[in-house]
Amino acid sequence: MCYDDGVEELQGSIDAEAHRVGQLRERLEREGVDVGIAELKQIWEGRLRAFWRLYPELYSTLAGLMVERSENFAAIEICAEGLSLFPRHGDLVLYLALSLARTGSPNRAFELLNSADGWLTNIPDAWTLRARIYKDLWKLTGSSRALEQSLHEYERAAERRKAPPKFPTQVLS
Repeated sequence: MCYDDGVEELQGSIDAEAHRVGQLRERLEREGVDVGIAELKQIWEGRLRAFWRLYPELYSTLAGLMVERSENFAAIEICAEGLSLFPRHGDLVLYLALSLARTGSPNRAFELLNSADGWLTNIPDAWTLRARIYKDLWKLTGSSRALEQSLHEYERAAERRKAPPKFPTQVLS
């Protein structure tokens, strides 16, 4: 096999992966079309890493679909790989935290959110997720402090949603 054959083979693989992902995107955009867990797992197992590492939205979309279907362990695996390539991708952090909390690791989820707190602050879902994780921690431990903190985080989330959006002070022309 010469060098040109290897490049052509890789290009063919990339083209096939782009086509496969494009077809999935079209199906997801159609109303009433459901993509099953088996198909999503097949997409994950058959992914071309060289292609996926270029597009963080592939990881976040698939992780979100897994979370929606309560496939939290699969979502953790997807998020872990995605975050190894895109460590500050907000959706991946949130999906990972939610999946960790749902699989019985609310402390790890909370640590993850706390470590990303500075740059997750402007993502509205981060506040409600923190509240959810405190609630899960309360369910596991019965700690009244965790329940109080959950309520506090829900209140903060509600206040942030009520606040008017911040616009630049200079006039845009």
